[in-house]
Amino acid sequence: MNVNTPQWNVSGSYTGETDDRMVDLGSGSVSYIDSYRAAVEAQWHGTYARDRVHVVAGLAADTLSLDTADPSGRQTILPRPERERGHAVFGQWEFAPRPGWNLVASARWDDTDRSPSHLSPRMAVVWEFRPQQSVRATYGNAFLRPTLVQRTLESPVAPPLDLSALEQSLAPLLGGVPLGLSNVPLLLAGNSGLVPEQVDGFEIGYRGTVGSRAAINVVVYRNRLTNFVSQVLPQLGTPFGRINPNYGPYRPPDSLSPAASAAVLGALQSALGPNFAFLSNDLKGKPVLVLLSFTNFGEVRTQGLELGVTMLVARNVSVDASYTFFDSDVIRGGGPLVPNAPRHSASLAMTYTRNRVDLAATVRYVNRFDWRDGFDVGEVPSYSVVDATASWRVRDPWTLAVDVSNAANKAHFETFGGNVLRRRAMASVRYAW
Repeated sequence: MNVNTPQWNVSGSYTGETDDRMVDLGSGSVSYIDSYRAAVEAQWHGTYARDRVHVVAGLAADTLSLDTADPSGRQTILPRPERERGHAVFGQWEFAPRPGWNLVASARWDDTDRSPSHLSPRMAVVWEFRPQQSVRATYGNAFLRPTLVQRTLESPVAPPLDLSALEQSLAPLLGGVPLGLSNVPLLLAGNSGLVPEQVDGFEIGYRGTVGSRAAINVVVYRNRLTNFVSQVLPQLGTPFGRINPNYGPYRPPDSLSPAASAAVLGALQSALGPNFAFLSNDLKGKPVLVLLSFTNFGEVRTQGLELGVTMLVARNVSVDASYTFFDSDVIRGGGPLVPNAPRHSASLAMTYTRNRVDLAATVRYVNRFDWRDGFDVGEVPSYSVVDATASWRVRDPWTLAVDVSNAANKAHFETFGGNVLRRRAMASVRYAW
């Protein structure tokens, strides 16, 4: 829902999702999800000093709710129903001190019941030194909160271990104290200690036209990211050490004697071998094997170039070319992490438009790059694909269209562990009034 007046804009949204009996093929576990997100935002804007000053101010609030209970009320992939509430205040000031110059300053303050409050400033200077020729410099500080799932997840990654025989052999030492070894989950666990990722970004750009037939856009940027939230990583075995401190080394029940506790630890270490290091306790003290989790790591710097050119080569024919260069360095707190992005990519597109017919063809090239995302670790080879589209406005209000991705049917994949992609063709009929 969105309501507008000359100076006000108020919007609200609600999104709900219910998924029943989702079966994980690796662990055989069944999960349920009942979630919703509700948000509302109010924004005011005004102009002053003969339209040389523009001011925007607003408020926002949102709520996210997650419940993974099955029909019997047992939670499946979260330990309990979770809810996160947030609110924000924001504003922007734009000033044109003289013709050709534009100054922009904005800020947003966010606060949630799960993360510390954060102020995000942004500043920009735009100079149009000639008609249709401008340069800009921009600085911004922002943050990315860990998701509620990254904080609270307890998802099985394999069938649970049954160590009931071991518990029975220890029964004479336990004095009736249960260990709960008959069903030991193997988990991907969320990390409630995650903090927001911080991003400082600076970019310089140019936009202009050359003659009456070409337009050029160039952007050079450099970003500094701290407290980066990792992909799924092993709980142990990386340079980060034990990445989730909420799941420390396993502790036998406090009611056991020191001798019995030592015997339990020795028996578990003998039975589990190297995996004993992953053994921990959940919030209720029950034994769990936390194999995977998330963590924050120190500092990453990224820099790159984005270049785009659009040229009208004939009355009805235009060509679009683009090239991107991306580079990154883990400065502090690194490890087996990669950006999951290519160093070089490019595209070349040609479009023909005349009367009722639109035709377009695009060639995309992506250089090889390494991929790491949880269990999926490997190389995405270089690939190039050709896409094509065509539409014909038969007569108002009817339009026929065809969209063909990977027209040459070149088998490739764009994420390691993802689908092998081949040709996909879609035909559509559109009626507009």
